[in-house]
Amino acid sequence: LCNMFSKWLNLSEDETEDLTVAGLLHDIGKLKINQDILNKKGKLTDEEFEEIKRHPSLGYEMIKDVDISDSIKDAVLMHHEKINGKGYPSGLKADEISKYAKIVSICDIYDAMTSDRIYRDKICPFRVIRNFERENFSILDTQYLFVFLQNIAYTYVGSWAKLTDGRIAE
Repeated sequence: LCNMFSKWLNLSEDETEDLTVAGLLHDIGKLKINQDILNKKGKLTDEEFEEIKRHPSLGYEMIKDVDISDSIKDAVLMHHEKINGKGYPSGLKADEISKYAKIVSICDIYDAMTSDRIYRDKICPFRVIRNFERENFSILDTQYLFVFLQNIAYTYVGSWAKLTDGRIAE
């Protein structure tokens, strides 16, 4: 998703590579989180959610001394920050959040909602797009969200889908 997004933004080849790597590494800190918590089928307790919220900082600690772009490191650390300051781990706002973190955040939310999870089935991409349009303008950077919304639906054009009545359609 981050690779496609970079093309929608007409980023340079180097920026595309960095953003793609940021997308691949953003949740690396989850390797340090108890797998029982990550794979829990039911609702997380407050304590378990606090543990999950540590993964951006843990991920940053894992890669901070690696010879990769600081933009990648920032995306790993900041990808759960929200422009209204209600994200984590630092409660950053708007321009305090890096460009790549803002982009990775959009891709991460979209991927999470359109993928099967232990605790719920995946959600139809078009319902997710509608959700983004209705609920995410106060927490995600609108500059990037508009680009994402203008392009993501077109990635499904020409795809095959099974309809609720069992028919297959393009």
